[in-house]
Amino acid sequence: MKTYISIILITGLALGQKVAVWEQNPAEVLTHVQLQRSELPRDLLLQNADGSLQEYGRCGTIHPAPENAIPSPDPSVWLPHQNRDLLRNLQIPVAFHVIYASDGTGLLSESAIYDQITVLNDAYAFMGLSFTVSSIDFTENTSWFYNDPEYTYKPILAIDPATTLNIYTTTAQGYLGYAYFPNSFAEDSAMHGVVLHWQSLPGVHTWNYDEGDTGTHEVGHYLGLYHTFQDGCTAPGDHVDDTPAQNDGDNIYYCTPADTCPSDAGNDPIHNYMNYTDDACIYEITNGQWDRINFMVSTYRPNLGTEDLTIDGCTDPTAINYNPDATFDDGSCEYESTPSFGDINLDGQTNVIDVVYLVDIILNDFDYNSSGDFNNDGVNNVVDIVALVDIILNPLSVGCTDPGAINYNPESYYDDGSCEYGDGTCTDYDGNVYETVEIGDQTWMVENLKVTHYNNGDDILTGLNDSEWSNLYDTETGAFAVYNDDPSNTETYGNLYNWYAVDDNRGVCPDGWHVPTDAEWTVLADYLSWTSFAGGALKSTGTIENEDGLWHSPNLGATNASGFTALPGGYRSYSGGYYGMGYDGTFWSSTTSGSIDAWSRYLYYTDSDVYRYYDYKPSGYSIRCAGD
Repeated sequence: MKTYISIILITGLALGQKVAVWEQNPAEVLTHVQLQRSELPRDLLLQNADGSLQEYGRCGTIHPAPENAIPSPDPSVWLPHQNRDLLRNLQIPVAFHVIYASDGTGLLSESAIYDQITVLNDAYAFMGLSFTVSSIDFTENTSWFYNDPEYTYKPILAIDPATTLNIYTTTAQGYLGYAYFPNSFAEDSAMHGVVLHWQSLPGVHTWNYDEGDTGTHEVGHYLGLYHTFQDGCTAPGDHVDDTPAQNDGDNIYYCTPADTCPSDAGNDPIHNYMNYTDDACIYEITNGQWDRINFMVSTYRPNLGTEDLTIDGCTDPTAINYNPDATFDDGSCEYESTPSFGDINLDGQTNVIDVVYLVDIILNDFDYNSSGDFNNDGVNNVVDIVALVDIILNPLSVGCTDPGAINYNPESYYDDGSCEYGDGTCTDYDGNVYETVEIGDQTWMVENLKVTHYNNGDDILTGLNDSEWSNLYDTETGAFAVYNDDPSNTETYGNLYNWYAVDDNRGVCPDGWHVPTDAEWTVLADYLSWTSFAGGALKSTGTIENEDGLWHSPNLGATNASGFTALPGGYRSYSGGYYGMGYDGTFWSSTTSGSIDAWSRYLYYTDSDVYRYYDYKPSGYSIRCAGD
């Protein structure tokens, strides 16, 4: 996305600008805003860049008029739907507005701006959200800088608030930053956006809040998150199930393990971005918070990031479900009949008409057709025409050409991908027997791991409540859980293991097998690229609704062409809650991505891709072992 940088010199109020019309009475709204914000605490005594000491508030975010705001539903309404992936791969354009004083105070460098965007991307990457600078402008206005009259400068500077995140830097009314929730104003209101104290950006000034995580915190509000200590120990708190309740006293500033709400399972989420601890202490967003962001943005900011709108669907005009509005083929195309090998025009037959189509493709330099590349050299040429004629004249030339397959046809010399292999098995320490499958040069288990012992016979820790499970982060102890603590789930879906069990040198996979590395997962996905959508080739077929599968409808793109038979076993969050059975399947790799994260692969019921992302090591995911 192209970045536009402009300089705006404003010494007084800019008149004649088009001001967004608010859906509520402006005077009423602003009076409420100023009153409520003035009642927020300013408990931080910080030294400014000029050496002066000043009392700051950690966050100035409030609802402008709660009695008039669009209500957000109770978590019980949206959490079971597991909206976790609705916004994955959403790119959010950021319009950055630097407001500074006439003596240069507050004038930020472009590098500081891009560093702030990097911090946001690092924090929200596991969700699939990304932030890109779409524009930068610099405004000299001493009054705006020191007084922060957002109701004046926002309508003048804001760029398309419905699709774009606007970030402003000023003195932020004596707070490190503030924002508004998605349901605080109409989607296109200029009041939306994030205001940051200019000294809070990374590398601008040395204090306890100098890593840019104020930006992460305020963007969390912008996306719909409350503080983790919302309502103290009183339900529903922050409306997120996997962030333990926290008393809202002075403890919210302390980076010290505590449990200030003992009636609610789990220690205080002191490392959560939506807490008040300093930048060095916070580094977490939970899956439950991701679910809430999905709901809030999908409901109240549906146009966010739609400058480059992608519409998923079938893009093949010959398919019966062709969508002329689709801009990205999601692998959902359906045809009257299954195309046979060499069926270039997809009419269900391989004949001379396909030869004509292939000649036309070659002579007119049309896009490469993989089904017409019979020698697999990556191009369509006369060799493929000769092969197609041979196939039409000699039907027995097409079949399984692998002598190791049970349906090997010695008369075939064109492999049509129909090879089938005898069932292999492996056995874990507990005596559980697993089916296996060969995919390319790799061998994989066809079932999720369910072992309860390490390979030396030691028990793998289990039976933990939410608090005990979340506390494993401190000791880095391996453990497993059974979804919803229901033993009947183990037989079908296997167990959910934290990453510390994966990393234990006693081993969890059967002899001759191992937890695959991140690179091995990549090899698998790359090998399945011939399917266009590797996730569909991995997922088991059928749906719960049709009573012929384990995934919820639509189980988009599922073909299980690889034989991997991925199951939607759900997960256990690092704070203990169970989510996603029937909706998603997440599988650990053995590769760490940092001190608190490790790489995994994630499949979802509404698409046919396979996602690579990192998550917290205390989380409980499925394991598929790979052959040594």
